[in-house]
Amino acid sequence: MTIILAICLVNAARAGQVGPSDKSGKKEPVSSNAGLSKPGFMKAFEDRFGPVSINGRVVGYYQGANNVKIYGQEIEDNRGPGYTLDLELTWKPLRSGQLYLRIHQGYGKGADRHLINYLLANLNTIADDNREYGDGVQLIEAYYTQRFLKDNLFVSLGKTNLETFIDDNAFANDQNTQFVGKPFVNNPLIDTIDDYIPTLTLGGSLTRALEVVALAQTMNQPSAPSVWQKRVGQNLWDDPSFSVQMTYSTRLRGLKGNYRLYGFWETYRYLGSQGEGQEMVRAVGLSLDQKVHEKVGLFARGSFGKRKSFGFRWFWSVGGQLSGIFPSRSRDVFGLGIAGYGYKQEKQGQNRGMETHFEAYYRIVLNDYFAITPDIQCVMDPGGRSDNDTIVAGMLRGEFRF
Repeated sequence: MTIILAICLVNAARAGQVGPSDKSGKKEPVSSNAGLSKPGFMKAFEDRFGPVSINGRVVGYYQGANNVKIYGQEIEDNRGPGYTLDLELTWKPLRSGQLYLRIHQGYGKGADRHLINYLLANLNTIADDNREYGDGVQLIEAYYTQRFLKDNLFVSLGKTNLETFIDDNAFANDQNTQFVGKPFVNNPLIDTIDDYIPTLTLGGSLTRALEVVALAQTMNQPSAPSVWQKRVGQNLWDDPSFSVQMTYSTRLRGLKGNYRLYGFWETYRYLGSQGEGQEMVRAVGLSLDQKVHEKVGLFARGSFGKRKSFGFRWFWSVGGQLSGIFPSRSRDVFGLGIAGYGYKQEKQGQNRGMETHFEAYYRIVLNDYFAITPDIQCVMDPGGRSDNDTIVAGMLRGEFRF
């Protein structure tokens, strides 16, 4: 019923459709359905208050992993189905201003049902906004962006997450169409919580090639008991976090590349994984993407930070994507990546090494609206311990856009 209602809403506002938003609040045009026109009330609203567009996406998946022994415990039943339904509404009340809303409903964690408690980076980023048994419809994001100085400066205010503005990447940033494992979507060292919180962002272009973004967020005290955690809008000045990113965009032989340097600092003090100690999270990182051929793109991430109560200090990932491997499948995409996490030498009296992740996917584009993707991941030395079993997880993902 929810999906049927969503499709009806989308058809009501389809004309003038726009694509997913970027961090500055712009929208990339996509083709609209021929023959669809807006009803009279929508046209009257837009004539008076500005254009509105609604887009939707349904992602369904089944993901499963092998039974493993980690820290001497048997971890079983690491599998299950799931889905996400997202409706995105964009309203431009001013020529250079934009309100963005995202409504979410989802269910299921896949292989993350139990394994998420034993890994530094989870296996199913699609399900980050889901609860195991679903929790109804949520207004996940709501923020307004205003641009100034011929679109060279923007200010954004509202409820969103850090990765909306920081640590983006052209080839490893979208769990719905690219990799699904956390190390190939975001930097786990700074992705301390999967939450959407009050955020103030200021960004702009210093030159045609150089952009700077800075943001402040208020933390919800995530390691405290749930009854003590702050709610959205409560005590906004307590426990802030700060981030800044500089992006240099260039072209090598006509092929686009982006080179990002960012810093991150949380003033909130987390409890350690076993309840010991308290520590703020601080990190610096790089996120790079570069096309080396019209069909080939490469990416890399690297980060070092102070997060010892969580057990690790640095992270890296590298990989790439190849489009149109087969002549008759020019829109299909193959992706491959490898990532590693470095633990501090000793944690709770135990020596630790590096937790290593591998992932590969092949996205089969059926048409403008449907795509199917088989995906496989392998995690060696979970928790940085060679005596922990290797994890192998597979997923079949289906996408439907409307």
